[in-house]
Amino acid sequence: MNGDGGDGSPYRRLIALEVKGREGAEPPAAAQARASGVPPDSLERWLLAILETWRDANADSLVEPWDWYYETGKTSRALSPLISRERLSELNQAVYQALGADLEALRVHYDLDPRAGKTPVAFATFGGRAPIESWIFATYRAGGLDNLNELLHETGHAAHIAAIRTRPAFTDWPDSDPFTEAVADFVALDVYEPAWQQHWLGDSVPLADGLRARYGGIVLDVAWALLEARMQRDPGADPNQVWTGLTRDYLRIRPRPELSWWAMRGQLVDAPGYMMNYAAGAILIAAIRARTKEVHGPFATGDPSWYRWVGPRLFRFGLQRPTREVIEEFLGGPVSPAALLADMRRMRR
Repeated sequence: MNGDGGDGSPYRRLIALEVKGREGAEPPAAAQARASGVPPDSLERWLLAILETWRDANADSLVEPWDWYYETGKTSRALSPLISRERLSELNQAVYQALGADLEALRVHYDLDPRAGKTPVAFATFGGRAPIESWIFATYRAGGLDNLNELLHETGHAAHIAAIRTRPAFTDWPDSDPFTEAVADFVALDVYEPAWQQHWLGDSVPLADGLRARYGGIVLDVAWALLEARMQRDPGADPNQVWTGLTRDYLRIRPRPELSWWAMRGQLVDAPGYMMNYAAGAILIAAIRARTKEVHGPFATGDPSWYRWVGPRLFRFGLQRPTREVIEEFLGGPVSPAALLADMRRMRR
């Protein structure tokens, strides 16, 4: 992706072509953020606040990239042995059933077994619209907490679109990719909470370890989103240097400018600018989850009324209503990063 790191870097050329093709129009990620109720002129400032909160809650010493991954993977190493490959689907179904979402009744189908030629990427899609039939595609050769989290996320997409109740013309994904990615994590984020772990797995890790696992992935998504934003402003910049600055200053990862390890995220090439949807989505879902607990009550270990409560308020509209209206009505006001930052600060307790 980065060649020899010089001016001929394929990634630099890709970004330059993407910027040229917009002909001065705002990046798609900015339009998507606006559609979600996230002000584009505030977004980068909010993302930096997320990275600063991570930095303040963790050790200040620099660590190698691989050691950083090892530390944030502590929760997965502790709990993954409790989740066999066979148990993945059982847990996924049981968790949603406990929240009032019967996946079989919602016509959610799965293709999870490995086979030759199958894409390794996990994704959700749907075909028929009357009724909606969802499909989850993924390839799992093993169980583990990370695969369970991914499966709960993809099933979150299916639960979302299965709850759409509108005219056929509007029966589709909403007009906001950040919102779509956000609500898919509504349930999945709870795998990092000790109460959830004890309830479903019979064991748990300390809260700080669980939160580092939750936010380790999120702060990387935020850093990737900022990498893309900065490269789009200056396509001639060296992505290794931009990435090194972000990960050194905020994630406290030792600089490795000779390595293009930022390039491990496929979306950077497959869909330039898309990482901002994950970053903005993290802000949205933290606010949505906090509001749900405030208005409806906790749901981490099960609540049979959750799905029928959240569906009409967040999921039902498809393209019928602008997402920004739906979110702000649900939250009772504008989007802010306050809920996410407050949740991250629990790492310091």
